[in-house]
Amino acid sequence: METGTLLLKTTCGLVVLVCSNAISQVQDQPLPLSPVQIDQMWNEAQDLVKDGQLEEGADLYMAIAQGGPASTKLLNAALRAGHSYRVANLTDKAVESYDTVIAMATATAWGSNDERGTANDLRRSAVCNKASILDQAGRHEEAAVLYGGLVKEILNRKRPLANNSYARLGDTMEAAQRAAQCLERAGKDAEAVWYYDAIVTLSDARGWEEDGENVKTVYGIQNARADALFRKASACARAGQPGEARQAIQRLQAEFPDHPAVIRILPLETQLNGGSLQ
Repeated sequence: METGTLLLKTTCGLVVLVCSNAISQVQDQPLPLSPVQIDQMWNEAQDLVKDGQLEEGADLYMAIAQGGPASTKLLNAALRAGHSYRVANLTDKAVESYDTVIAMATATAWGSNDERGTANDLRRSAVCNKASILDQAGRHEEAAVLYGGLVKEILNRKRPLANNSYARLGDTMEAAQRAAQCLERAGKDAEAVWYYDAIVTLSDARGWEEDGENVKTVYGIQNARADALFRKASACARAGQPGEARQAIQRLQAEFPDHPAVIRILPLETQLNGGSLQ
């Protein structure tokens, strides 16, 4: 075996990786990898990606992910692999990497709340990235299912979101919008309406106080609510639901009289009032 070549046995067989001397010392070591070996391989993967060797760096990240008991660092390695494969236009490998994150995060009994929270964040990121790849490949309904799962996780929570959960709420509202848009691209306007309603529901989930620190986030949440009402009206009209479309328009006008969406919705309102949709 040449110096610097690492053979690691994975669930998919043998993966051959070309590495520098920084990690060549692990070439004949049995799995699992030690923390020192993982750190050395991590640094090598970072350097490879930075130098534009995206596939090689991603392969190395995946070797780390498959090199020991589940941990949030190994999850992060698989996620980074997916991102690098995606930038390299190796979408099949990217999806496999994201699936690794999802499976590992779901199957592992995490020891602490911090680990559980980090693993959940990494899993949600992997789901979003996989869904985006599927959507770009024209598999809109499959992508909508993935985005929709993230939305339903939050809507079905037994406990409300914590006071510091602005980011999670915003991410969930964005996932709902993406799910709706995927369904619209698939010609499923009536099904898309559910997700626009979900955005409105999420924006009602708690009282939002503009305390100076979160005013931008509050503005973003309210803007997403207005946009959801606008898009719901349009989707309802396309789905042959003029009554629901009018209700969404009326709510938009009442809650956000100065929002640009009120102007943008005028042609649809005129069309509805003109009787062209029954």
